[in-house]
Amino acid sequence: MLPLGKDEDPMGASTVESRAPGLREVEPADIAVRLDKVRKSYGVGPAAVQALRGVDLTIRRGELVSITGPSGCGKTTMLNLVGALDKPTSGTVELDGLDIGNVAERKLHTVRRQAVGFVFQRFYLVPILTALENVLVPAMPLKDGHAAYRERAEELLRSVGLGKRLRHRPGQLSGGEQQRVAVARALLLDPSLMLADEPTGNLDSASGAGVLELLLALNRDAGKTVIIVTHDSEIAARMPRTVRMLDGSIDSIRHA
Repeated sequence: MLPLGKDEDPMGASTVESRAPGLREVEPADIAVRLDKVRKSYGVGPAAVQALRGVDLTIRRGELVSITGPSGCGKTTMLNLVGALDKPTSGTVELDGLDIGNVAERKLHTVRRQAVGFVFQRFYLVPILTALENVLVPAMPLKDGHAAYRERAEELLRSVGLGKRLRHRPGQLSGGEQQRVAVARALLLDPSLMLADEPTGNLDSASGAGVLELLLALNRDAGKTVIIVTHDSEIAARMPRTVRMLDGSIDSIRHA
């Protein structure tokens, strides 16, 4: 396995900030993610849904952050924007200093593949592929280095405790094992940013705890920036910083 104004916050935090820390507190080179006055709407006219309403947020390189809030508050929308899966209606989303809103759609896949690792609630493994082949999926469009990627994929699967399951297909793996395959897949191209959307939501408590420890270890031991969207207050309580969303805006920010 990988070595793994202030108000009282309802999750028991000692400190709550009404807004994210200002950019002046952080050197630009230390910023992994920056959202500036970000709005995202779906549809047009009176029927348009305002998913995000002017969100400002800065996340430092190597930070471990959870995003919480009720269903429909904008958590996943914000994660999709940070991961370049979508673009804001207005405002700026920067990833490692790159304004992804100004990147041509045909080039966004390169940004996603090289800079961001995704772990979803649903594992999104290809049923007919083995665990090893699933981990290798991000490298398939690449022309060179397949032997090296295969070696890295095997190493990653061993590191998450699946060294003896390389040839097993998803249907032969438990939910926890499938999510560990998904974590290994997200790490294949060594992204600096890991985004996890309810990564333990479909797992039993023991399997969920194991997957969470993997994500914590990636931050603690590999120095990766990790952002976890979760409904689980126990998971959020373990994060150094928790951003609580409400109705498309940041309601509070808690520091442990």
